[in-house]
Amino acid sequence: MKLILLFLFCLLDISAASNNNLAVVELSGIPDLDNSKLKKVVNFYIQSEGIWDLYISALDLLAVEDETQYVLPAERLKVRVNDESWVPIDTEKKKLYSGFDSCNLVLEYCFNPYWQDRVVKKGYESEISITLTNGTIYPSYCEPNPVTPGETVKIVFAKEKVDSALLRVSKKDKVFLEQIVYNDNQLYIETENEDGVCWPEGEYVYELSSRGVLFQRGILQVADISKTSGAVEGSLYFSDELGGYPFVKLYDANKELLVKLEDNKALNFSFTDLQKGNYYLEAGSEFYFTKEIGPLYIEAGKTLKRDIYLTHNKPLEIDLAISPKKIEQGGKGSFFAGLKNSGAQDLFDLKITFCLSEGLYWKKTDSNMFTLKLPSLKEGEYIAFNEDLVASVFENKNNLFVYVTVEAKTEKDTPITKEAILAIEVIPGLIGEPGILIGESNSEFYFANGTKVIPDEGYFSLHLPPGNYGILLGSKPFVLNVSHLSERIQLPQAETKKAGLLELSTQISSQPTFRVQGFYDTDNFKMAFTYPSFTGSEDYLLTPYPKWGKKNVLLDKTPWQVFYKKDDWHINAGTVYSQVPLKRSFSHVALVGTEMELSPTNGVQLKALGGFTKETKKQEEFLADDTTGPFILKSFPKDGTVTVHIEARDSSNYTVKRFLWDYYLDNNCIRLKRPLAKNDELGLTNVIVISYVSDMPTLDTDFFAGGYIGYKDQNNSIYLFRHQQDEGIMGTLQYKDWSLEGMLANRCKDASLARDKSPTVHKIRVSRGTQNSYSYRLDYNGNWKSNIAVALIEEKVFNKAELDLGFKSKVLEVLVRERLNLKKDHSQELGSQYSRYSILLNWPSNLTWGLEREKFLDKTTDTFSSKMHYQMAGFRGYVEGKWKNPETSKPKVEVSVSHDKIPLTLKAEWEQIAPKFSLFEATYDTKNMWVNILLCNEKDKLRRTMGITLLPKNNLVFLAMKDENLKSQVHLPLDNTQIRLSYTGNLATKATAFTGEIDVSLSEKSLLGLKTEYQQSPQKKLQLQGIYRYRTDNKQLEICLGQKDSGFNFTYLIPLGKEQLEKIR
Repeated sequence: MKLILLFLFCLLDISAASNNNLAVVELSGIPDLDNSKLKKVVNFYIQSEGIWDLYISALDLLAVEDETQYVLPAERLKVRVNDESWVPIDTEKKKLYSGFDSCNLVLEYCFNPYWQDRVVKKGYESEISITLTNGTIYPSYCEPNPVTPGETVKIVFAKEKVDSALLRVSKKDKVFLEQIVYNDNQLYIETENEDGVCWPEGEYVYELSSRGVLFQRGILQVADISKTSGAVEGSLYFSDELGGYPFVKLYDANKELLVKLEDNKALNFSFTDLQKGNYYLEAGSEFYFTKEIGPLYIEAGKTLKRDIYLTHNKPLEIDLAISPKKIEQGGKGSFFAGLKNSGAQDLFDLKITFCLSEGLYWKKTDSNMFTLKLPSLKEGEYIAFNEDLVASVFENKNNLFVYVTVEAKTEKDTPITKEAILAIEVIPGLIGEPGILIGESNSEFYFANGTKVIPDEGYFSLHLPPGNYGILLGSKPFVLNVSHLSERIQLPQAETKKAGLLELSTQISSQPTFRVQGFYDTDNFKMAFTYPSFTGSEDYLLTPYPKWGKKNVLLDKTPWQVFYKKDDWHINAGTVYSQVPLKRSFSHVALVGTEMELSPTNGVQLKALGGFTKETKKQEEFLADDTTGPFILKSFPKDGTVTVHIEARDSSNYTVKRFLWDYYLDNNCIRLKRPLAKNDELGLTNVIVISYVSDMPTLDTDFFAGGYIGYKDQNNSIYLFRHQQDEGIMGTLQYKDWSLEGMLANRCKDASLARDKSPTVHKIRVSRGTQNSYSYRLDYNGNWKSNIAVALIEEKVFNKAELDLGFKSKVLEVLVRERLNLKKDHSQELGSQYSRYSILLNWPSNLTWGLEREKFLDKTTDTFSSKMHYQMAGFRGYVEGKWKNPETSKPKVEVSVSHDKIPLTLKAEWEQIAPKFSLFEATYDTKNMWVNILLCNEKDKLRRTMGITLLPKNNLVFLAMKDENLKSQVHLPLDNTQIRLSYTGNLATKATAFTGEIDVSLSEKSLLGLKTEYQQSPQKKLQLQGIYRYRTDNKQLEICLGQKDSGFNFTYLIPLGKEQLEKIR
């Protein structure tokens, strides 16, 4: 019993597509016994039109005890829908259920711990994410459900208490009850009218709204459950082949045996004519453990389906785990193995062998295998092992494993053998990423897939996978050979220009490949394609290097693209984007399809497009935790689409203020540039809201057709449009200094009237949609600037009033902001009220003094700031300090330094947040030297990123550091010889490696190369590879002989189009 209580854990923030949160769900469980007690059932009402899929994922279970963190895999959690089979939950999102139109679902959760799991007093915590592809989820639950007419039912509708909520219960558009609840997350209702008449039996829809916004919906069943009996049925499932004689027993609530089924009747059992109440099931077989299920609540008129899974009575069980799940090259992983004697007798003379695939090694032995011996393992005894393993610097594979073999004997010397295997993925990291390519060119050039590189002051930098790339330099084709090491190249001068290039290449080795790609680029016609895959993209994000030059990409989301333009119209096929003609906050999402557009300066405007959705706009929320992260996104964001906002919310989850926050992006990992406190000084909860566009569409078959048609002249326009978010009509009208702009669409209707008569601008705006808003703004731009803005926003429960006043001159800047919420049902009561007053004084001219006061309800915070700008001896910058509540807090200090002639930028920050945080950034950039240093100290742990690129004469020196990983590379070009050297290693694991490449030119067209890889730890390992390369202007043959792989590569380039007489700028 004590173990059950200690295995208590919480599922926090069970969130849906509508961002609703349900109350905490608490579960407990005992290993090997399916008697997990369900504390709460989640009732999901799905409101949808059409086909939908329900996906589920969860974070690993986390617990902290005595400042030690313990983690269990998410698979310890199981879920089932509508009494169907139990499904393990994973950290990766997977489909749970599919349906059509609106319906009601019941989700049940259970916790299945293992014996080796650490027991903690406070329990483990996790967070389950549930996503609906089409529609809205409303999670809640009722107790009891169904309820007998006239009885009381409890409805739990939120995790946190809500200031006020309106409940409406209806049946077939007839309202049976409207009730308001204050400062609570649940309420009790009577299923009878005021005159004592019971509600009729049937389904009732309950809806809850706050401030006029619907936030919860569910189904309540009203029925006389005593009228009929219930049943329970299911099937037996075995972890191995069926053995012995299976049985299923049914017990009542007092554990008295009622019925027993055996043999075939037990395989698919059914117990009928059961009165409502609690029952227990017991199932087993001769060679399987007996399992007890229950208590099971049988409802009248319903059949409960409950399958039973039986575990084979084998004497040895092995459980394996690795953390982290992906290990960087040269990095360390923590391996766990648990061994349990589950049989009915003791075991003796145990021999346990731990073996790793080549490329992995145990840190304590510097080898890939070690053995342990135990004299005995008693019946029911459990032992655990923890060891660190290291990935080789040269390994980057997905098919690496750890093998565990256990050999033992019984009392009668009967041998027993048990094996287990665990897959390990090794990712490149900084050490495994290829080097950089620094080039010099007097003109732009093209890759064969149409990517154009425009040098910056004659220099460009690339970060490409090793290989051979066809490029077009003016009219000359050229094979660019990219090594895994950093190097510096000089491209020949280009005079004339070809329009395109076709590349044919093949590789004959252990994995033969063939590639064909090409492009054609003129003023009116552009085309590009690649098969079988796109090459030349920069997929590596960890290596710090200078971003010199500019890249224009023809291929975006598709391996082909065609563009043709003539006069005022064009046609585009491949990757296209849905847009609206006027500036609106509509998403810019890619489609795979075709578009045609007619866009003269004045006259008829037309755009028609159709295609399959290639991207999805996503938004995820995280609670601030006093750190910089990391915060892991569920999908990989598209470059340039990520926006991070911070929303400070009150206890009712209402956003009081919203502001931007700087961040770093690493694949799907967001790390804030500065830590964010859980709560601000006003007591508001900080929520991190991350918006981005993902390359993963919601549905692969989601086809969209839209566009717009309209007319415009110099001042006026009108359009009919269809976008993925809305459709309708929009336009503008201008007369003298008056202008009118509006939109009439399905989801939103708005209009704005403005008068721009210098120096004042008046603007009135009305918007109606999910909320109604009315605003007026006056701007003055003369010798000084000022503005007045008033807005009223109507919601279902609240009316929100906003007032902004601003004044700005060369010396003084003043801002006043007021936010007020008025409850509709109690207009004399004020809701959450927020005020902000700030004043900035610029005196003397290089010094700014600031004072700000924020107020929310009864809490106030004052901020004093001072910022001094300086300029001396070519140096310029500022020193800034901020104090919030100066009498109780420490200041935030920020220093910036730059120089007019020296391309040097330094920035340092220090702030006392829990915990203490400091940041130092330095950047120095010329075309002979590039230095970038980033040091971040958080929780007394130093995170560091450093990149140095030096170009002395014709040489290249490259140095990079990412936390514990170090990479240093040199390129030394001699008369007929190219030397490239690299030294990489991990400071924590001491895994190091040396790589050297030497290319010797035999003639103008041929060279001979030798590549040497030497791993110094854990075991000395030498690998050699020889290369012969023969190259002309448009073709190249490369022969490789080595220990890893051998074969040959052939590349053939064909320039396309006529030469242009004019020189390339």
